[in-house]
Amino acid sequence: MYGVVRRALAVAGIEAAHREDRGDGILLLLPGSVPKHAVLGAFVDALEAELRGHARLHREGPRVLRLRAAMHAGEVAWDGRGWVGADLNTAFRMVDVPALKRTLEAAPKAVLSVGVSEALHRAVVRHDYLGIDPVEYRAVEFSAKELTDETLWIRVPGYLEPPGLDASGPSGGPRQDGGAPSGRAATAGPPAPAGNSGIGVVHGGIQGVGVNQGEIRQYWQPGSSPAPAEVAELKSHLEQLRAELREARSRHEIDDDTYAGATAELDEARRHTTAPDGAGRRPLLNALRRLRDLVENASGLAVTVAALIRLAGGEV
Repeated sequence: MYGVVRRALAVAGIEAAHREDRGDGILLLLPGSVPKHAVLGAFVDALEAELRGHARLHREGPRVLRLRAAMHAGEVAWDGRGWVGADLNTAFRMVDVPALKRTLEAAPKAVLSVGVSEALHRAVVRHDYLGIDPVEYRAVEFSAKELTDETLWIRVPGYLEPPGLDASGPSGGPRQDGGAPSGRAATAGPPAPAGNSGIGVVHGGIQGVGVNQGEIRQYWQPGSSPAPAEVAELKSHLEQLRAELREARSRHEIDDDTYAGATAELDEARRHTTAPDGAGRRPLLNALRRLRDLVENASGLAVTVAALIRLAGGEV
């Protein structure tokens, strides 16, 4: 999941001032100079696209990745041991609101649910920025520890409205009670630049993002040979990609010449799945990179191939 978030930030043109591993999530602290509409718009869109690319490879099993993200804006302080502040605590509470979990469970086609604080909704969402549709958000009241009668605005990308929420009441849902980890974000790294910060959590934080579920693993490490199970899984992914290519041709997303060239590179990649690093990995990665170049205009296919390259231990 760390690579997914990192690439989404890069696509959105956002440089994170601080990124912290939270075990089953990531805390991002962004400087106040980052436009909040870029976080709620371009970053969320890029994060969903990266997750869908991953989902094309991992439709089931332990590598399935579906994330919750909570986003807030406010003030934090560095006390010499970690980041602290009431706004940081709020973001941690937000990501564990039961309604945010429930709506993702009720949305089988979704890969992401996003919770936005009342402050961010008031400052950004309701003003109709390009790429941000306020109609897609629903408000849910919640209380958690030091927070009482707070409002979380929930969106599930790909759905006109978040499923699984009680529509009764003016807030679009009942009050939700949820706990969260400590508000201290301990870190051994140096503090980020001083100044106003945004908060969000792909499991907790300051314009940051909080995430649940496991990370993306590579098949090979330098100098090693792939295990039989990993080879079988990689071959399975390649065959899934072959099916995606056929579907893309039938939808006229790629022409016959592109399809022929892409399947030839796919066959070349498959021939090198069992060889160790050095003898086989380089030809495998080169074939996948050529395939990616062939389908670069079909964004969904390009994302899938890029994910395969990374899973095989290569750089995109």
